[in-house]
Amino acid sequence: MYGEYIAVAKGHGKKGFMHSDGHILSILPKLADLGLDAINSQLWCMGVEKVAREFAGKIGRASCRERV
Repeated sequence: MYGEYIAVAKGHGKKGFMHSDGHILSILPKLADLGLDAINSQLWCMGVEKVAREFAGKIGRASCRERV
């Protein structure tokens, strides 16, 4: 399902972006493999340092103020 959403966005020249309020650390590797460009999620509940260490350069973090 997420792969299809990412493919549709990229097919229209857009970035793949996702928002989640959950602890999604276990699926972040798959999302990175699918080509997700940025995520807005609860990094604090997953450990900011852990997420940064494992996904720096693979998935960006986006907030309401950033342009994706």
